[in-house]
Amino acid sequence: MKPLDKEQRLLVALCKATVLNQDFKSILAETYGLDMAHLFRLASKQKILPILASYLVNSDCRDMLIDVGLDGPFYDAITLSRMRNRAQREEVIRIQNELEKRGLRNVPRKGVVYSNGFYPEASLRVFKDIDFYVDPGQETLLLECLKDLGYEFGYFSRKTKRISPLERKREIIFRLYPTHLLPMARISGLEYLPAYKLDLSVTLAWHDAAFDDLHQSILNKALTERNRTDWEGIRSADRLFHFVDCCLHLFREAFFEDKEEFYRKDAEAARWIGVNLRKFLDVALIWRTLSAKDLSALNTYTIDRDFAAVMSWVGFHLEALFGVEINRALDLDLRQIDPPLWKWKSGDGRIKNWRGSMMERIFAEDPAEVFIR
Repeated sequence: MKPLDKEQRLLVALCKATVLNQDFKSILAETYGLDMAHLFRLASKQKILPILASYLVNSDCRDMLIDVGLDGPFYDAITLSRMRNRAQREEVIRIQNELEKRGLRNVPRKGVVYSNGFYPEASLRVFKDIDFYVDPGQETLLLECLKDLGYEFGYFSRKTKRISPLERKREIIFRLYPTHLLPMARISGLEYLPAYKLDLSVTLAWHDAAFDDLHQSILNKALTERNRTDWEGIRSADRLFHFVDCCLHLFREAFFEDKEEFYRKDAEAARWIGVNLRKFLDVALIWRTLSAKDLSALNTYTIDRDFAAVMSWVGFHLEALFGVEINRALDLDLRQIDPPLWKWKSGDGRIKNWRGSMMERIFAEDPAEVFIR
């Protein structure tokens, strides 16, 4: 394995300290002789820049940042993350109130729940999209509601400062793999967050998941649950649901090649890696909140061999990265389950191997370093 550089080691140590709820001062020795520009770029790519910034500005490194003129960008990273998260949380509440007023089932998920429910501070978790699970049987009424709230189909373009309609190829991909409704966006009028991007999912797994009955029953229960968990004013599902959702999302992003990248036909420009430190950090932080009752319920899910294979894949790589022992707690035997630990599915449907460890994959600069095509 190629050894990590000093900046990469610091980011991994920060994630471990966050999981263990340790004082960041315990890793102060890692900060001497750092290439701050390289560190800033790495943390941004790994989606943990606010965590790094919070550590640096509250440690003995603050004077060093001032000396090299980098205190401003790190303070700005914290402030912008806090402002964006607050604005998106308020938007989620606005959307959810209108959906519920019209009797439309929904489950807020990912960033807005994780930041408020599982991170030490809400500003530490970066997220760019507003994510919901919705009932596909209510699609017509749902889209009517969202359009009334100002949303339209497409992506926000920073170049034109407008919402651009989907290209035909991208729309076809959404139709071929119907795990999500078409993406929507709304201009916000905020300089620090020019648009709200809406991601509406209709399935907990992926279109051909072998454990279809299990994941659909878990999602249906969450959509119809009357007694919701309150996450700082957002009504969503319980911790166990978000843990399962987080694990399945991580596996899906890591195992299946991004279809849009595959169909671009310019493989040299493709940047698909599928994982980053923050995705594993999400899993670890939710895991540490689960109760004995949650673990008991999770054990009943892992009776399904295909679901257990996914969970053991997540558990194996999470333990290698951060030392979090999910598989031992769930009594998952890799020799019996045989999860696809170093495999991935290319855009043409073929199962292939990838090189190296998960740590090497996360920090790879070029997919060609990792994926065997």
